[in-house]
Amino acid sequence: MTIPPEVVDTAIKLAVATVLGGILGLERERKHRAAGLRTHIIVCISSTLVIVVSNNLAKDWLAEGGDAVHDRGRIIQGILQGIGFLGAGAIINVGNMQRGLTTAAMIWFVAILGIAIGLGYFGVAVVSTAFALAAVLLFEPIGNWLSGSSEHLLHLKIPGGADRVNEVKKFFEDEGCVVDVARIAYNKTEEEVELRFRVGLAQRKSIEDIMNKLTKKFTDLTDTSVEQ
Repeated sequence: MTIPPEVVDTAIKLAVATVLGGILGLERERKHRAAGLRTHIIVCISSTLVIVVSNNLAKDWLAEGGDAVHDRGRIIQGILQGIGFLGAGAIINVGNMQRGLTTAAMIWFVAILGIAIGLGYFGVAVVSTAFALAAVLLFEPIGNWLSGSSEHLLHLKIPGGADRVNEVKKFFEDEGCVVDVARIAYNKTEEEVELRFRVGLAQRKSIEDIMNKLTKKFTDLTDTSVEQ
């Protein structure tokens, strides 16, 4: 059985979209963002598939004697308009700060990446992915240093119920931190709450100093760990 060339071409494009979209999604997944690995892959392959299908529909129509004009510009515009709703959903307000702007921008970029792959611009897609990774990985420490801010993922375990979550959150807010609760899990067996916080520090504050204050205030913490 011979596989049609267009099927092979589509499979290659979708595979490239999966790999490149997955690479960018892993970076977001590593930071425990809501839009992570699966979201970025689906967005990338969806954009790729729209371009591939529209190309094939235009070819089929012309083969049947149609005179339709295949306007790729309108198709691309439709993709980017649609992805705007998904990107907007990734942005949330925490206090007087906005969170998720980088994730929203990444979703938008991945949609464009899928368009490039669907059009067959593999080299452009690979180079663009490399530049996007450099922007979020290499330049993040520079940006934090210039602004005097930093972000950390904290993992805490503390005995008690949901009221302890508010106590811990209020502690960080009193220290001038921007707090975003990433995960809350209640262990009924050990009667403790497992927390994951994303904490943004400003004014060149030290996470070590804040964690020392935390352990002194909450002496019943059973586990603490910090990730950059």
